[in-house]
Amino acid sequence: ARIRLPDRLSATGLTSATIPVEVRVGGTLASPTLDPVFGEAIEQVRETVRQELSNQALERIRAAEVQGDSIVAEARREADRIRSNARVARDRLMAEAQTRAAAAVAEARGNLVAEAAARALADRILNDANRQADALIAQADERAAALVRAAEESRAALIAKARGATGG
Repeated sequence: ARIRLPDRLSATGLTSATIPVEVRVGGTLASPTLDPVFGEAIEQVRETVRQELSNQALERIRAAEVQGDSIVAEARREADRIRSNARVARDRLMAEAQTRAAAAVAEARGNLVAEAAARALADRILNDANRQADALIAQADERAAALVRAAEESRAALIAKARGATGG
């Protein structure tokens, strides 16, 4: 005898198929019973279902990895933009400081006392600009690193969720 699988099993990835089944005849002549004996057939169905579920789980995990990689890549691009903008701002800040320092020294030319004071002022201007530039770069690096860390955590959460949904 053969049993035909219901079409609804295709939702699990199984296609309709027939399974060979033995039938045990029992009971009495007045009340006979027919008991199917599935033997290896039921185990084959179980294994097919297990394999299909495993394949679907792997596909969900791979999809989560791809989505997570995309999130991390975008975060890294944004982090690079943040760092690049900070370098541009630093360069602009330092150029302005150098211009102000040079102007202060040029204005005091010819007067030794004023020139010494102007050089001290120029040094202070450049030192302050260096501190501001360093702080600007450090803040940009922190923001960029935090952005990438958050993206990597999101990636890990997506993968963990996909694994949790699969039971593996």
